[in-house]
Amino acid sequence: MPYLTIDPFTPGLGHPAQYYTDRDCVIDCRGPLDISPDSFWGLNVRVITASHDPDNFSAVVYRPVKVDAGAWICSDAILYNCYIGENAVVGLGCVVRSRDVPAGTMVEGNPARIIARRVNGEWVYNKHFTELRHKNAKGVCLRRF
Repeated sequence: MPYLTIDPFTPGLGHPAQYYTDRDCVIDCRGPLDISPDSFWGLNVRVITASHDPDNFSAVVYRPVKVDAGAWICSDAILYNCYIGENAVVGLGCVVRSRDVPAGTMVEGNPARIIARRVNGEWVYNKHFTELRHKNAKGVCLRRF
């Protein structure tokens, strides 16, 4: 059972607290949150809204996290001081720290990098990402999107 800092009365929480606890998410409710009730969440997502000031470790600094409607936050993602745009996808295990994820984009990795954009209802993957993702042992690209 994870340590939960979800305060069910936090403004901007979006979903009922039970939605997050059923998914073993940890939501740090000390800083500003603005989570759309129309967003989708995977398992074990971590949302961090407070940290220590590097110049004064006894001081706490609060940072906002905002997640727009239609955004999909995949399992094991970590969000800190960020904005996730409408219909954006944050990939499995992705770390989004001090960044904006524009609407209609897909990010992956640590740190988060844009790997695809939604164009006319279809995902268009970055060429570099597609080639890296689909090479066999001989370096031959197996599939292109």
